Amino acid sequence: MCLFAYSPAWVRQEENMYLTTPPEVAVKLPPVVQELIGYSLHGQVLGMVDVNGDMGDPQEKFHSTNATLPVLSRREMQCSDTRKAFAASLRSACEHSGFLYLVDHGLDKELETAQRALRRFFEQPHEVKAKLGTAASRVFPQHSRGYVANETLDPSRQGQLDLKESLEVGLERPEESDPRARPFRGPNNWPSEVPELEQDFMAAVHALHELSMELLGALEECLEVEPGSLAKLCDDPMVLCRGLHYYTPLGAEARRTWG
Repeated sequence: MCLFAYSPAWVRQEENMYLTTPPEVAVKLPPVVQELIGYSLHGQVLGMVDVNGDMGDPQEKFHSTNATLPVLSRREMQCSDTRKAFAASLRSACEHSGFLYLVDHGLDKELETAQRALRRFFEQPHEVKAKLGTAASRVFPQHSRGYVANETLDPSRQGQLDLKESLEVGLERPEESDPRARPFRGPNNWPSEVPELEQDFMAAVHALHELSMELLGALEECLEVEPGSLAKLCDDPMVLCRGLHYYTPLGAEARRTWG
């Protein structure tokens, strides 16, 4: 349950909204909601708060928190003049925020092309998509490859299906004689009705994998370990990539759904 105090700037408590909705929570809300719950000034002084030892606008609290994620550039990773600084920033992001944005990744074309192919696949009749169901998977576990239409991942919605369908693939490998001995490795199944899907989707998967290996090299550098010492642990990786299609429910299903 989420409780918000409706606090117009000109009639409100001075402190309660900051206790019920602290800056690290409020920073994630739309600006109009931030203002409604009290993160705003009225006139010149009403609503001022302590910002780094001085009185200021509550909105400044957001800039004094660590709620934003670091932004790193792939160009800086690939440039010898900036690579060391990139590696240090990467280490800091991993140790403190745990997440980061990577810009200048150069994968827009691959991702957009894969998205078009996936959209065409999801537009196919159900019987076409069902041929790629996990029951036809030649990989262990079977659910790690193929098309899935009926799934519930949210434990609070047991008995209600997620409003999505998906297609999961991995790096193409020969079929294993004993799939249980080498899980998550093996061939994908592809629909003949969408011939471009294999090439376009896998091009994006390989590009993303290449990028991940570049980042691994930067981690080796910032950790000051021998080059290749981490990469050699990923010479036969279990790479999985899932294309998702979220759809709008129709008819009776729509009347039962809240969102």
